[in-house]
Amino acid sequence: MDPQMALTWGLLYMALVALCWRPGVTEAQETVPLQTLQCYNDYTERIICSWADTEDAQRLINMTLYRKLEK
Repeated sequence: MDPQMALTWGLLYMALVALCWRPGVTEAQETVPLQTLQCYNDYTERIICSWADTEDAQRLINMTLYRKLEK
């Protein structure tokens, strides 16, 4: 795995953990981002994930996700 892909996977993992982390969450309860998480992998160069956001999740992680539009 090249360094760019490793960095992408690492950042994606950290973002998902931060979005889904909530004190007192049990295995039976899932947060909105985790319940709505959907990913697509083209097995060549892209992994595309989307999820619903909540105000609570925005307070947990101070990050804005941008999407790149290809021309």
